[in-house]
Amino acid sequence: MRRYRLRRVGSTALHLSYVALGALAFVHDHGASLWDIAGAAPVVLESGGRLTTAGGQSLFPVDPRSYRGLAMEMLAGNPAAHTEAIGDICSATARVL
Repeated sequence: MRRYRLRRVGSTALHLSYVALGALAFVHDHGASLWDIAGAAPVVLESGGRLTTAGGQSLFPVDPRSYRGLAMEMLAGNPAAHTEAIGDICSATARVL
């Protein structure tokens, strides 16, 4: 908790738009819905940002045969912050286990 500030300022789409704008370095959400992400995902990607799972795997395209409408974990951010956040998330997860 010393490294990041946690904020919730609205919808997931709004958070992703802030990432694309450069107002937020990254956004991590472990309970996002596909419909919350899909509209703003192209905006993030076209701005040069990255949008993946918290482990760094590609979030899109979503396989319609395996998607069951469940919450998705996603990480979006500028390339440098995104890479750093993945390392921090993996490190925090390892300490919990």
